[in-house]
Formats: sequence, C-alpha cells, structure tokens
Amino acid sequence: MSRHTKMFENNKCLKCKTSVKFYDGLLGYEAVYCPKCGLFADHTTTGQDDNFIERWNKMNIQQYKERQEAKQERYNYLSQKAEREAEQRRATSNIISSFIPMGQPILCGHHSEGRHRRDIERIQNNFSKSIELQEKAEYYKNKAENVLNDKSIRQDDPEAVKKLKEKIKMLEENNKKTKELNAKLRSYKSYSNALIKVKSLDDNNPEKKDLLKMLEQARFYANPPERINVYYLATVPNTAEIKRLNERIKEIENRGDIKEEEETINDITLKINKELNRVQIIFNSIPTEEIRAKLKHNGFRWSPFNKAWQSYINDHNIIFAKEIIRGGLNG
Repeated sequence: MSRHTKMFENNKCLKCKTSVKFYDGLLGYEAVYCPKCGLFADHTTTGQDDNFIERWNKMNIQQYKERQEAKQERYNYLSQKAEREAEQRRATSNIISSFIPMGQPILCGHHSEGRHRRDIERIQNNFSKSIELQEKAEYYKNKAENVLNDKSIRQDDPEAVKKLKEKIKMLEENNKKTKELNAKLRSYKSYSNALIKVKSLDDNNPEKKDLLKMLEQARFYANPPERINVYYLATVPNTAEIKRLNERIKEIENRGDIKEEEETINDITLKINKELNRVQIIFNSIPTEEIRAKLKHNGFRWSPFNKAWQSYINDHNIIFAKEIIRGGLNG
C-alpha cells in the first residue's frame, strides 16, 4: 500500500461502504475515521498515512500539556495575588491597631467614641478579609499543584481512553486476585483452622499479608465467629467502578460524532468548543440568580478566563445549554 492510498469517497469507506466519522483535531484540520475498519487518515488526502495517527496523537498530547501548564501558571498567579492582598489587609489592620493603646476602652460620650468604634470595625473587617484571602491563596496553590500531578483522568485528556482502559485492567486483575484469595480462605473451613494455616505460610509469600488482613476483618463480620464468610474482600465496588469507567469510555468515544457549533439566541451564545472539550454559554450580562443556580446544579461553572459558563461536552450538557439559550428554563 502506498503512503496515501485512497480510502474514502463521498463520506463512505471504499473498503466496507460504512459512513465515516469526522474528527476536529488540534492540528487545525479534520481527520476521517471508519468505525468498522478502524482506518484513520487526514481528510486532505483521504488516504492512509502511516505516520498520521502518531503525529495526530503527539500534537494532541502536546497541546493538552500546554493548556495544563497555562492553567497551572494562571492558578499560581491567582494564589500569589491573593497572598499579596491578604498581607496588605493584615498590615492595614496592624497599622490601625497600633494607634489604639492596648486595653483602651471605648470612652462612651467622648468625642473619640465614633472614631474608636470605626477603627475597631475596620480592624475586624481587614483581619477577616485577610483570613479569607489567605484561604483563597491556599485554594489556588493546591489547584496549581494538582494540575500536573493530579491522578484523576480528565475528559479532555487525549490519553483518557488509554488511561481508563489501564485502570479497568488493574481493577479486573484485583477482582481476579480477590476471588482467588476468597476461595483459598473458604477452603480452610473454619476461622481457627484458617488462622493456623495462614500463619504457617512463609513470610515471603505475598498472599500472607492479604489473608491475615481478611481474617482480621472476619473477626468483626463472621457470624458465628468460627464461620468462614463467602466473601471477606468484596469485588462489588470494583465491578461497579469498571462499569462506570466503561461508560466513560463510551461517552468519550461518542464525542467524535459531535460537531463544533455556535448559536446565538436572545443575546445568549452557545458554543461547543471541541478544542477545550467544553460546552460554553456566554451571556451579554450577568444572568439572574435563578439561572445561575440552574447552571451550577447542572454542572456548569463560571470561567473568568474564558468569560463563559462551561462544562464538559456531552449530550446532557448540550441539551441543557440549548434550553437555556432558547428560554426554556427561564423563570
């Protein structure tokens, strides 16, 4: 096969006649993908490019990292700004306090009473604000530290599907190991016999620690105490998590069917921004408190950087955003 063998024509795969999907990438152009054959190419050639997928993925990952680094820089700036303002508030509070002798009571009826009360109020307000700003500085500092070190898998990460599949594999292996340990523990018939058998295992045996942990739990959950329960280590939480992760993978993969879109109705703009993986709602003025509450309830948050209310791209958020701009949720 040549480097650019023609694969697609009239929005169909020439090999299997399946309708192709178009993906807006971060390279500045679209890619064409056949879901049945798994063929993937630059739409400008509509032909198989041996290095295209690798270049596509590298560019996506690089731009994702650049966005994360920019986000970290922004959080660091906000943290430092809040820290400076907190220090200024503390300094102002201390300066005002320095003019009032320690233990000086308010002289009721004296000409200094009004000023004294105002000074005390200013001291309290500045000190309270300094604490609030210090907490804000810590909040953004923690966010900045977590941007690049966070172990959570973000929806807009180009490697999200790969990472989710790795996590699913790990959970499946944990489930398999758990079932094997549960079976071994049940084979000992009774708690006392299990304790003797497990303690006799070699200290280098990796299963010994897990089995002892399971027996420790059995002391509290077995009824009667000598009974060996069916499961001492549960697989249900892992199974539920595997199901949830598979649903996330399906949602991310289906995102390729969603096109970038911008629509303005009633001076409210809906923007589907695939580069940022966000559904954005842009108001020409501050929305009412009721609308803001509905936005937050549906997972939208105000982004000062993008000047928009935004959330991740998915069918629910797109439908909700369209109802907002069409006035379906007003009042």
